[in-house]
Amino acid sequence: MQDFKGRSYSTPTGADGKWAAYLPFTKLIRARFVLFRVREGLDSLNFCHDYAARVETTFRMAFKGGLTLFSREGNELRIRSLHFDGHEHYHRRLDLHRILKGVGKPPNRVRLNDEIELRDDSSDHRDPSAQAYDDCQLLQLTDLLVSGFRAVLGETAPAEPHLQVSQPLLQLADKWKRGRKGFSNSRWFKGFCISEGYIANGQWQFGAIKEHKDTPRATLFERV
Repeated sequence: MQDFKGRSYSTPTGADGKWAAYLPFTKLIRARFVLFRVREGLDSLNFCHDYAARVETTFRMAFKGGLTLFSREGNELRIRSLHFDGHEHYHRRLDLHRILKGVGKPPNRVRLNDEIELRDDSSDHRDPSAQAYDDCQLLQLTDLLVSGFRAVLGETAPAEPHLQVSQPLLQLADKWKRGRKGFSNSRWFKGFCISEGYIANGQWQFGAIKEHKDTPRATLFERV
């Protein structure tokens, strides 16, 4: 990571190579993480008229599920803005109304701003038209976490720098698989959520993500 002036500060990790060091967070960002996957991939959502509609649909599901889970912690949640990784990936601007319409009435202790902002400009902080620097960094962190979990779950072989974040995520994935009973006393409980959805007989079904067996996890981290 880099600071807002573009200077890079390295933190030794004991490893060599381009991605051997990172600048750690200096304070808690109090973030929650929701990972939602369509079992057959976004291309299977052929009822959506374009790729952006598939993103809107799946984000809405993850967003609604996260609000329901995390609002039970006793703290009030207030949603001010939604951020996406660059509209150029989706070939059009995303539709905030379509996303929020599907969310419906928010759970108790959740407040949606009257005028929520949707920001889908570039997440590359070097781009003059990019989102705010801190927002870019959070989006880039999210990308690392998504790619790391994909590697941990055997969906893809990790590439640098995703390899560096994959190993600690392995522990989180294993904790999640214990279920609520075995996970409720963990400090990570309600800190993140992993689930997937698929369509069966014309209806959405939801459940825990199933690990791919094609790529043995033990081989993913032999370079770490």
